[in-house]
Amino acid sequence: MTLKLQTPTHTKTPDTVNWYFKNRYYWIFSKAKLDNNMMPISFPTTRHTRHIMQAIVYAQNRRITPEQLAAVFTRSGINRPVDDLARMEKMLQHGNLLITAWDGANLVGVARALTDFSFCCYLSDLAVDREYQKNGIGQALIEQVRSAIGNDAMLLLLAAPSAMSYYPKVGFEAVANGWIIPRPSAVAA
Repeated sequence: MTLKLQTPTHTKTPDTVNWYFKNRYYWIFSKAKLDNNMMPISFPTTRHTRHIMQAIVYAQNRRITPEQLAAVFTRSGINRPVDDLARMEKMLQHGNLLITAWDGANLVGVARALTDFSFCCYLSDLAVDREYQKNGIGQALIEQVRSAIGNDAMLLLLAAPSAMSYYPKVGFEAVANGWIIPRPSAVAA
């Protein structure tokens, strides 16, 4: 038995692909219910994951628990003191800008920052669940932070060695004029 393959009569051109994503984006905005500071943002799925992703929803200063923060840190691979929930609670209480990314009821990303909203903002944590990485969520979290702090504040961070190649891709520039006093070794991570 021989199978005859047919050439598709419709090919996707850049115009039809752009039309699809523009209309998908419009549909999500027109159909989504907005709560407080939550903003639905759609992105094209660029790779297969085990999860069927809905529109990722970003929220500013939505309360999360220390357990949720520790879980997303663990799933992202970021090195944080996830076994010290009291410390996680302090991190949540004293940071003054928290952007979260949600796939339905699942917390899949977080950007936690300290800022004066006028001169500088330190992005202390940027974490995205490994199952959701490489889909633009980290970049969207950074964009949400930048939007929240405004144009007068600079955004700075300390990058983990494994993330050094990521940050230039999303607009950060390396600086040579930074200094650090590391935390005492008794307080790890």
